[in-house]
Amino acid sequence: MKIVIAGKNYIACEALRYIYDFLKINKLNYEIIAVPISSDNGEDTWQPSLLKTASLIGINIYNAIDEIYLCANDILISLEYDKIIKEKHLNNAKAFNIHFSNLPQYRGCLTSIWPIRNGETKAGVTLHVITPSIDDGPILDQFIFEIPEYYTAYDLYLAYNYNAFVLFKKNLHGILTGRYKIAEQCHELATYYKRNSIDFATLEVTNFNRGCIEVYNYVRSLIFPPYQ
Repeated sequence: MKIVIAGKNYIACEALRYIYDFLKINKLNYEIIAVPISSDNGEDTWQPSLLKTASLIGINIYNAIDEIYLCANDILISLEYDKIIKEKHLNNAKAFNIHFSNLPQYRGCLTSIWPIRNGETKAGVTLHVITPSIDDGPILDQFIFEIPEYYTAYDLYLAYNYNAFVLFKKNLHGILTGRYKIAEQCHELATYYKRNSIDFATLEVTNFNRGCIEVYNYVRSLIFPPYQ
């Protein structure tokens, strides 16, 4: 049996370490596989490298999910993986994702930006089943947390990573044993943002003919130092 961690950054690296220790302590017979994102060159930057983490532990590494022969007894968990996982590559394996939002709100991309720009006071991380559509699968578990009024997009992204790891640890045993319950999302309440919903090449804070709170939220939604 195989368990696959596909993704990047703190959440994927910490999850991989945790699974390695968890399986060893509990003497569970799984082959662990890591699938880093394509831009992961094995060096830690502001984002820890899953490729480096897997190499140090001695975990098998694949470049893409379609390179792995999965079957119904296997488990795949997507943790900030940057590609759409196709159903035909799963071959009936159980597949889960932790999405950085309080689904069904903020499906899609840029979930560190839009909640702040929209003046949300709460965000969340959601563990759900992967389905052919984007972020609309049944939910296993969810954790909602406050967005302080001083948070920037970068602060929110760090909070997502931390809380996602807590959610992962809480639910790992249930995923491995199949002892979990799922609940369908309320699709009528869903919101969705595409990757190109913001053009970062042309952004300029010029419109100040609006309320100060709206301007403040707009500005802090663009503060993400690693990219600036």
